[in-house]
Amino acid sequence: MIEMTKNKFFVYITLTFVGVLIGFLFGGINIISSTYSKPFGNPGDPVPLRKVSVPRYGSKIGNSKIIIPASKDNSSKRTIPTTKGEFQSAGTMTAQNITKIIILTYRRSGSSFFAELFKQNPNIFYMFEPLKAVVERYDIDTPVAGPAFLKEIMNCRFSGNSYLSQVTSMHGWRWQAIFRNVKILNDVPKVCVDSDIVASKIIRLANIGQIAPYFGKDTAILFLARDPRGILNSRNHETRSYKNLALELKKKDMESLCYNSLTNINFIKDLKAKRKELDLKPLIKQVIYEDFAYDTLTNAQKLYKALDIPFHQSVRYWIGKNTSTFSGGTYGTSRNSTSIPTKWMVQLSPVELNMIQNITDCREVIQSLGFKIQ
Repeated sequence: MIEMTKNKFFVYITLTFVGVLIGFLFGGINIISSTYSKPFGNPGDPVPLRKVSVPRYGSKIGNSKIIIPASKDNSSKRTIPTTKGEFQSAGTMTAQNITKIIILTYRRSGSSFFAELFKQNPNIFYMFEPLKAVVERYDIDTPVAGPAFLKEIMNCRFSGNSYLSQVTSMHGWRWQAIFRNVKILNDVPKVCVDSDIVASKIIRLANIGQIAPYFGKDTAILFLARDPRGILNSRNHETRSYKNLALELKKKDMESLCYNSLTNINFIKDLKAKRKELDLKPLIKQVIYEDFAYDTLTNAQKLYKALDIPFHQSVRYWIGKNTSTFSGGTYGTSRNSTSIPTKWMVQLSPVELNMIQNITDCREVIQSLGFKIQ
């Protein structure tokens, strides 16, 4: 009874704080940024490591607790059918008049490559990691402010908040890094409104449950999953500093990654029941990077069909031109895509492979996505 009272009190305080906070955020008030968010350097640079970057239902961040309705299934067996070659849909919803697409994923999950399938469509206005500006500006946790800002910009509402001024003062980034198909910053609102669909890639919010309540039936949330062994291998090649990290620090990073991945996998698994419980309206789908790497065109066409949006020939042209050769370095999107998913098999050290496969959540993610333990 005492615990329940504490939880109710915490929810009340949290909601009150969020209400006040959003009033500050969209009033364009300057809040002095602190050390919560260090400069990230160039687009795609690693987000600083955190013990747990987002909560599972009712899970902890630091010593506090984020209250999200928990699954009634307390079974330790958390698996879903393999999604290889298909898309795991949440509940029974079908796409209907989708005007917003949010790609939710993690660093080095193949998201820059995957996002090109929408960025290359001239009818889609694409924003690359738009919460980068929010993280730097405000001395607050991104899970609190991020969803509210995301809702505003995904609805092309830029005049009532300070977002466009924030993107001009990011550390190491120019505003063009976010709005890659716009030449003049002041044109962003018009280009956004005139587009049939608005899309964005998000790596600074890792929990579907944080985002979904802010959006309606016109929104598709795509959780892009990848074999965590491939993510670890990619992070090893991202920077020399990560590659040279002590094994224990890499283990903590992978524990956080797999914890968050499994949170979303289980969220999608249970969402048919949770739609009514949480009154969630967006279309939510799980997609797997490896599927698109092996057969980009077929799976891109399937995805467009699942979202009930026309497949543009510009996307087909980009796929044909950019999936058979390698160029662009670490953050490039042109590469022989079929060779990428299995590189970890020869590039991870036996010690690293043993480490990640012995993390319980990582084993479950690997098996849930339809892959085998080596």
